[in-house]
Amino acid sequence: MYRVIISKQLLKSLDKISVVYLSGIKKAINDLENNPRPFGSLKLSGSKNTYRIRVGIYRIIYTIKDDILTVEVVKMDNRDSVYKYPPNIPCYLPKITLSTIKRSGSGNITKRLKNALF
Repeated sequence: MYRVIISKQLLKSLDKISVVYLSGIKKAINDLENNPRPFGSLKLSGSKNTYRIRVGIYRIIYTIKDDILTVEVVKMDNRDSVYKYPPNIPCYLPKITLSTIKRSGSGNITKRLKNALF
């Protein structure tokens, strides 16, 4: 049996989730204790032990540590925004090309790079 860890910040974010999906999300998180890789879970590319499960339009991102029998819920959010640089998952900045710098507007190169990155 695995131990499920959820931060206080994620618990507070449950208040923002629609009541329609709330019971399904709670059930999915509770089920991770018995089976951390349920049917429908998907391993995220670019990481060793990070998975996601779907609950309606919401996604739950979590990491599994098999050596200490722990599941840590990293992020849960709407499917549109959950994959935008989630914590503990490597994120890759876009490739900066000369054309990107030229398109980003006037000003010196430092400003152009900053605008192209963020």
